[in-house]
Amino acid sequence: MPENDVTQISVKGNLVGIIGLQDIMAAMVSDYSQQSDEVIGVEMVRRLAVKNYIPGGARNHYAQALAREFRKFLGQPVEEETVSVLRVFILGPGCAQCNRLEMDVRDVMAQMNGNRLAHPSLRMPPVGV
Repeated sequence: MPENDVTQISVKGNLVGIIGLQDIMAAMVSDYSQQSDEVIGVEMVRRLAVKNYIPGGARNHYAQALAREFRKFLGQPVEEETVSVLRVFILGPGCAQCNRLEMDVRDVMAQMNGNRLAHPSLRMPPVGV
């Protein structure tokens, strides 16, 4: 993977971009696959903090989310984080009307204090593509 590869994960219901997550998980497989979630999370936060800003008050939440991602990476069953975030998908990106609709929806969401918008790269592909 490229050195600056960004992966989005959910931390307490917020989508957060993490640089180098895939590489760190691959490097940890042999030594940490049998460790507890607590040990895994602490180590992942330590390693990822080199290239990512992780707020001090949120380190425990990041550790939990990162341990969950590591378990998924290993193919182990995990309990998904319950997130009550409204997601709005605009189908048909690229069309002038759809682009305008997306801008209008973002404006309305911003006015409603809905700052938890999924990154445009997470949009669903248009139907029939």
